[in-house]
Amino acid sequence: MTPLEKIEYLLRQDSMDGWTRNFCTSLGDQLDVGRTLSERQVEILDAKYKEYGPAARAENSAWTESWDSEKEERFRICALYYQGTGYYSSLAQQVSADGVIAEGFIPSKREYYKMCNNKYALKVLAAWFDEPRFPAGSLVAIRATAPHRTLANDLIIKHRNGKTIAYFVLETNSSTPTSACAGAKKYKILAAGNTTPIEVEEKHLKKMKRR
Repeated sequence: MTPLEKIEYLLRQDSMDGWTRNFCTSLGDQLDVGRTLSERQVEILDAKYKEYGPAARAENSAWTESWDSEKEERFRICALYYQGTGYYSSLAQQVSADGVIAEGFIPSKREYYKMCNNKYALKVLAAWFDEPRFPAGSLVAIRATAPHRTLANDLIIKHRNGKTIAYFVLETNSSTPTSACAGAKKYKILAAGNTTPIEVEEKHLKKMKRR
């Protein structure tokens, strides 16, 4: 297939990103006036044809058919995480703040693996899917190294009258992880004698020793 044929094929695809469309249009204009393409331009064109060409379209069709609830859940968790980082913003915004994926939206296989299979996303997914160290109903205490306030800026009280405060675990995975690190699973906990729960990450909790 000649470069011109590749350009014409790519320009007929609705799924192309704006940069690639402008690039192909520019190459087409260049060929129309009799100018040859540089070696680098041909390399980029070949890469884009591989990305958006017939083989890629067939692969994406198979990917769409393989889309299931597990992939959807992983995509949702990663999108919510990245909404707080500024990265992958166009993909992340396909999920609402309350975790609802835009109707009918399925990311391409390339988009999915790029956002959900990097080292940060894998840590976030592990935090979400791993078994909680402290199941609901557990009695826990706040570690001495924990901050004085939660991510939501609620005060974390560790001691009262010189004694460690006991907290009851009300809910595990109370919201999606916002840290790509070990112990990022979130818990909703309630201090004994209080009526307002707080949310903390697993790394700030320890098992409460009963006396």
